[in-house]
Amino acid sequence: MEEILAKLCGTSPIDPLPVWVHCNVGHCFNQLFLNIVPHAILAVISACYIGIPRSFNFGNVYRPGWKYRIAASFLLAGLFILDIIPVAIWRQELDSLYLEILTSGIATLAWLTHCLALFVLYKSPYSFGRGPALLLILVFFPIPSLIITLVWHFQTEMNGQHLQPVTIFRVSIICLQLASLLLYVIGYIIPVAYRQDFGAINDNWQHEPLITDSGISAPIWQGVAEDGESWLSRFSYAWMNPLMKRGYQWMLNRPQDVCQLPQQLRTARVRERFYFCWQKKAALIQADGETTSSTSDLMTEFLFGMRVIKFYTWEQHFGTKVYACRTKELKSLRAIKYLDAVCVYLWAALPVVVSISIFITYVLLGHQLSAAKVFTALALVGMLILPLNNFPWVLNGILEAKVSLDRIQHFLELSDQNLDTYYSRAGPSDPSSALEMHHSTFSWSPASQGNAEQQLTRGSLQLSIQDLLVAKGTLVGVVGKVGCGKSTLLAAITGELSSSGDLVYVWNLEKGFGLASQEPWIQFTSIRENILFGKEYDARFYQKVVEACALSDDLNILPAGDQTEVGENGVTLSGGQKARVALARAVYQEKEIYLLDDPLAAVDADVANHLMQKCILGILKHKTRILCTHRTEFLGKADILLLMDNGKILKTGTPSEILPLVEAAPELRETDKRRKDKIPTEYSQEEDVEPEEEETNQANCLLNREEEKKEGAVAFQVYKVYWLAIGSCLAFSILLSLLLMQASRNISDWWLSNWISSLPRAENTSVRNLSALPSSQLLLFSHGGLISPVMASTPSNGSLDVNFYLTVYGSIAGANSVFTILRAFLFAYGTIHAATIIHTRLLRRVMKATMTFFDTTPTGRILNRFSSDMYCVDDSLPFLLNIFLANVFGLLGMLVMITYGLPWIGLVLLPLAAIYYSIQSYYRRTSRELKRLYSLTLSPIYTHFSETLTGLSTIRATRATERFETENQLRLELNQRCRFASNTAMQWLDIRLQMIGVAVVTAIAGIAIIQHQRKLGDPGLVGLALSYALSVTNLLSGLISSFTQTETMMVSVERTEEYSTDIPIELQDELIQVAPDWPSQGHIEFQQVVLAYRPDLPNALDGVTFTIYHGEKIGIVGRTGSGKSTLFLALFRMVELRAGQILLDNINSCSVGLKKLRSRMAIIPQDPFLFSGTVRENLDPQGQYTDADLYQVLEQCHLQEVVTEMGGLDRELGERGKSLSVGQRQLVCLARALLTQAKVLCIDEATASVDQKTDRLLQQTIRQQFADKTVLTIAHRLNTILDSDRVLVMHAGKVAELDSPDVLSKKQDSLFQHLLHSGQQ
Repeated sequence: MEEILAKLCGTSPIDPLPVWVHCNVGHCFNQLFLNIVPHAILAVISACYIGIPRSFNFGNVYRPGWKYRIAASFLLAGLFILDIIPVAIWRQELDSLYLEILTSGIATLAWLTHCLALFVLYKSPYSFGRGPALLLILVFFPIPSLIITLVWHFQTEMNGQHLQPVTIFRVSIICLQLASLLLYVIGYIIPVAYRQDFGAINDNWQHEPLITDSGISAPIWQGVAEDGESWLSRFSYAWMNPLMKRGYQWMLNRPQDVCQLPQQLRTARVRERFYFCWQKKAALIQADGETTSSTSDLMTEFLFGMRVIKFYTWEQHFGTKVYACRTKELKSLRAIKYLDAVCVYLWAALPVVVSISIFITYVLLGHQLSAAKVFTALALVGMLILPLNNFPWVLNGILEAKVSLDRIQHFLELSDQNLDTYYSRAGPSDPSSALEMHHSTFSWSPASQGNAEQQLTRGSLQLSIQDLLVAKGTLVGVVGKVGCGKSTLLAAITGELSSSGDLVYVWNLEKGFGLASQEPWIQFTSIRENILFGKEYDARFYQKVVEACALSDDLNILPAGDQTEVGENGVTLSGGQKARVALARAVYQEKEIYLLDDPLAAVDADVANHLMQKCILGILKHKTRILCTHRTEFLGKADILLLMDNGKILKTGTPSEILPLVEAAPELRETDKRRKDKIPTEYSQEEDVEPEEEETNQANCLLNREEEKKEGAVAFQVYKVYWLAIGSCLAFSILLSLLLMQASRNISDWWLSNWISSLPRAENTSVRNLSALPSSQLLLFSHGGLISPVMASTPSNGSLDVNFYLTVYGSIAGANSVFTILRAFLFAYGTIHAATIIHTRLLRRVMKATMTFFDTTPTGRILNRFSSDMYCVDDSLPFLLNIFLANVFGLLGMLVMITYGLPWIGLVLLPLAAIYYSIQSYYRRTSRELKRLYSLTLSPIYTHFSETLTGLSTIRATRATERFETENQLRLELNQRCRFASNTAMQWLDIRLQMIGVAVVTAIAGIAIIQHQRKLGDPGLVGLALSYALSVTNLLSGLISSFTQTETMMVSVERTEEYSTDIPIELQDELIQVAPDWPSQGHIEFQQVVLAYRPDLPNALDGVTFTIYHGEKIGIVGRTGSGKSTLFLALFRMVELRAGQILLDNINSCSVGLKKLRSRMAIIPQDPFLFSGTVRENLDPQGQYTDADLYQVLEQCHLQEVVTEMGGLDRELGERGKSLSVGQRQLVCLARALLTQAKVLCIDEATASVDQKTDRLLQQTIRQQFADKTVLTIAHRLNTILDSDRVLVMHAGKVAELDSPDVLSKKQDSLFQHLLHSGQQ
């Protein structure tokens, strides 16, 4: 050390650092301590302020002082660079050259860092004041050094007669530096104030404590992460202490308990920056991201269509499709994991291979190995491990980022909805017009897309409008057969289509439309929130809307009135209720133009008349209304009617002109019957609900409960599940291969040390002065190890058996290579096997789950398990578990080697292990809870986004996009709060582990230096001890980090296991075998059937008893909650009976397997659901029927012509059959039922969305095709059941009446007669 200082300062080794020279401070002491140290402190503290968040509300503020200080700092950095130039050019004193370069270089770096910190502060809230006073104090520290240097130059160089140019230059530089510091001080003194008003400035930021108080004052943590924190708090992550304390005390129970995001990470701010930065498409490489996307899309559709899948027993078919997608995904995953295994092999084996190559080459060239050379080389080669380990993962991350960015870029390049170019901003041709279209053509796909893609979206239908003018305040009716383009016309008005030709004019466009779509979109919230749709609650107007939409009686029945929460997509409401809630939402928005797409389809005549009189012709009488409907009997009071066919308006005229052109016979017959048989609202069958309606009516009104979160450490059972998923034998083999790999690596080091110990003493420079060693216990290895206390005479290098040592060393290294590659590929195979097993168990359990589970659990919550959690199981967990296991075995091997060779290091390792354990136990609790909260907050994002996409047309039409964007941002921000806190907690741990590691390495290095100075050991031994100590601290830090992260990832296994074991499933028992043609008669008998949706709920069916004979046609009526749909549920065993039995052909349905039971019956649900795929796949997904059979049922349903025009049975229908209209989808569902040829058919008003002519033909088809079969019909229109053999009237879960319509209508005081008489009033 003395020699180094003497060479640096140009002084004597006896006194290398004189403090006082010639009555002045020593120049070297001045530069090293008074110059370098203050500048280093200035650089470090200035760097801590670089992370200060910016302020985005500068105002018109006057701040010249900040500019002076920034300029002075930059000038000082430049002056110190200039000070190096003369020293380098004029080398008069070579001994001090390096000292001057060192001091000037550090000063330059310090002032550049300080300049950058000032610039950041200038853009932050600090700029409203003078900034931290600490920085000003630090600026004064280098001034004494400058003054002393100036005096030193005058004393040593300016006393002579001849002044050197370099001296004058350097003195001038110092004077300029002092002047710059004066400018800096002046800049600090200049006040800062607003130009307009010199009011007080809030300078709270200047008075922040260095360390945030860790006390928790409020029950809910509302702090803002990092913003406004001091530099020391940022550096040490001390601002995380309150959150860490809450996690340690088990107080992180809700996402709201996590601190707020910093200002720069808020969702709105990130979005603005994203749009600003995303200008050009990145040149990216497409990889395998599409298989995961297709699996996610298929799972989404699978979950949405679960009711239809269970009704038709298609679980196995769709499960096979999911497994096929999963197989493709696993194929890509397998390739990636095996590539990762190769990378792991290279990472683990390459240091050993490189070491072997180095030493063998070195020996064969005739050189002599020594301890110093060998272990220095080993330490350097060991440094390759970290970059070799990180490089493949960094490369993998870059590739994944490229794939994701490419997919995002592709999405962003899709054409947006541009209302400015779609609508005309010019005035209308007629001032009284609310809507005008002239010579316009509309299609569902942009013209730039291919024809195939256009047809995929909505078939080949294009809308051509020559002239359409709608006056303000008029009622326009749109009629036509199914699939003629009525809904497409409304979509064209709302701007959902691409347009060519003249622009569309809409009056008061900015206000939007009141849209009631044909498929009612209902949010998973309360009925009131659905109706309000973001508007303020006006009690008087709200009640008026509810009454006009015939919802009063429904709300009175529901358990919490309008505060009752409905299921996802309104699953707990009937079709009619959903239609009326959607209509009420549109009415409550108070728009000028209303677009009503067949809101009368799902309601009976009386309710339809109520909606027409009270709503469309009542509360909306002064609005412009466009009504599409097949219920032409209600269009007599319309101002104008449009007759459409094949995407064109055939004729426009008054009702008297247009209605005779429409099929009139069924309308007149229906009207006559309604005059006699009209059903009042309180008993209207449209009130029938889907299976969960009764459950909702009898349960709590809150369906959307918070997702449950487990607490505490991850249970041992979760680790056991993952162990068993890998396979016990395979898991044990992985651990054994890890042990052998590490043991062989340590043995290779031991053999190398044994080789060195056999070298001659005279040639092994590392083992001289052995007599100075106090004890052999301080040596690395004992007798026979690296250094032996008793060195026997050894032969020369030429007589050593070099080949023997090389062969053994190479053999050990070869075994290490074999064990390494075995471990890498066994681990890759095991984790892939575990991911396969976990996904399979999860999917099987979900497919067997009850419908109650699906109706009360948001789809996003289930998708979260199959997407985010399965991604962790597939990729993140194996990655972290691999690192954790490598750290465990590496640490064990390292500790064995160190404690065997240097036992005294154990005195340092024991307290170190205790400290590390306490820190990780403190961190783990918070880390686990943050991961659980992160997973918990991810489900609402999926649910809300899926819900938004479903109702996108309604959201955009009502101009509510901004509100939904805000809601999405809030959910995303809540999720990101948890993620940010989780990542920051990891940094909190890392900085503490690193600081402890630095302290330990420093202590051991000090001990090693003392040992070397006292001649207690050789250089090789000291270097080895230091390198081992460094490895131990790094391994301990890595072990804790990887263990906590692995435990965090195990939360995903915990969540998937929760669904794989805990969700309720349907009974799968099959007690008896039935004949292949069972039920051959269609005889149904209910015997004292009692059914409840859950044990804690009242009975939905209470002692129901009736008999339906072979071939009977039964109509089912009753009010809301009476148990009509529950009859179908009980029949199909969607809900198991509490008591009683149901006999099908005298066989108890509970004794028959679910698949056989459901496959032997057919049902036509009210809400048509189609899957993505071809027409063939939607009709016959299992491939059981021929093309002739399929075309036959299509012809019976009047769809053959439509399917032929589309391209045949192999034509893709798009997502959920969107290439067909709603009416056409209902016909496809009817075709499914006709195809089954079941003896029992259940119909839930399957023709509500078709025109009158098609409806009449379909009713004839049903009567003909099911003439000898049992048909149960829940009727929404009275005419569909009046010709039934008998009518079943349900009331309060019991059979009130069962007889023929004629008998019941004549029976005094019967409920059916009451319905008829009430309808005539």
